[in-house]
Amino acid sequence: MPLLALAKTLARELPVCEFLWLGSSLPLERKLVAHAGIAYRAIPSGKLRRYVAWENVMDIACVIGGFFSAVALISRYRPKLMVTAGGFSGPPVALACWLFHIPVHVHQQDVIPGLANRLMAPFAASVSVTVAASQRYFSPRKTTVTGAVVRADVLYGDASRFFRSLGIDTRKPVVIVLGGGQGAIALNRLVEQSLVYMSPDVHIAHVTGYGKRLTPTRRRGYTQKEFVGADLPDWYAAADIVVTRAGFATLAELAALRKTVVVVPMPRSHQEANAAYFADRQGVRVLAETADPKIFAENITNLLADAQARKRLGDALYTSLPPSGLAALTPLILSYAKR
Repeated sequence: MPLLALAKTLARELPVCEFLWLGSSLPLERKLVAHAGIAYRAIPSGKLRRYVAWENVMDIACVIGGFFSAVALISRYRPKLMVTAGGFSGPPVALACWLFHIPVHVHQQDVIPGLANRLMAPFAASVSVTVAASQRYFSPRKTTVTGAVVRADVLYGDASRFFRSLGIDTRKPVVIVLGGGQGAIALNRLVEQSLVYMSPDVHIAHVTGYGKRLTPTRRRGYTQKEFVGADLPDWYAAADIVVTRAGFATLAELAALRKTVVVVPMPRSHQEANAAYFADRQGVRVLAETADPKIFAENITNLLADAQARKRLGDALYTSLPPSGLAALTPLILSYAKR
């Protein structure tokens, strides 16, 4: 999402600019990029693991294949610059760009960088980090703190469209649950089991993720969708509380909107560091995916009853993650593109 936001801004600032997106074969990524009108090429990619596993053998072959695919595409298109925000597809492309003397810019979203960005950083001409706490993982000589990169259309959602589209009484409080585009099975189950403890006067709008639809429930005040795309800003605008994983792109958008956020991070992942960072700054409430469903429901109910607590959380989240990233990052990227 930050790369799509950056591309939209660059296209406005530099109309002659063209974009090529090199990514995985995942349908969600391809769909989002196609919706933005950007040419897409899928390259082989393998998960980069730090532990011994049989899958590493196959994935090493995929990474090698991705490198040769990247070399062919870079040779054909000769880009001015590669911009990456991580992901398994990035390292082969960064290496190919380095061989062709094409500058690489690495954008670090999460508090703790993943293996992909750590591998690409030595090849990078410059690095940007969302929060200052991430600076220590990269060379200070080429690292800039930008703040969060947030797409502008997120800021202009229309709550009335949300209520009309779902046929909901506008006087009802709304809790949005975001399992992410790929879904979060444990989070989905926690929400499902907590419904019995929630007042039917609260509307739960639940995005489960592709292929992770739950057993239909007859509970009054519950909507379930596998994916929400262009309508997501309207969902944000209507939400009194958002329950989500601790993915940085989503947290950045919610911070820009000063939303009340309950975070359920993915265990043993970078999301735990993200959640801890904002919890330390009183910007989010954190619950484990193994939480008792009744306790989960009580946390939501108590927050809905306390408007001041919700405002404090939203203001603190905004303060800890200001949406200044595009203003800081765009001139840096343009300086490469205009050379």
